[in-house]
Amino acid sequence: MTKQTCALPTRHLRDDVRLQQPNWDSYGAYPVTRVALDALDTIFQRFVAVPTSAGGAQLEVHTHGFDIEIEVDAEGQRVHDE
Repeated sequence: MTKQTCALPTRHLRDDVRLQQPNWDSYGAYPVTRVALDALDTIFQRFVAVPTSAGGAQLEVHTHGFDIEIEVDAEGQRVHDE
């Protein structure tokens, strides 16, 4: 079985011209930079989708000393680790 790589787009952030302006949130926010968006794309491209033994699916990434796993059960409900 091959793991499917996921690309979670930041396109909506790149296309929103307002986010490229200072104070885009009216609370003094800095503009969102291309460097930040490129970094997110790089991280998201490392996520893989894998099946679970209970009929669900999981997105996961294990890189640079951190692990992120997001699992949903067979009914599409988020599985919470306790």
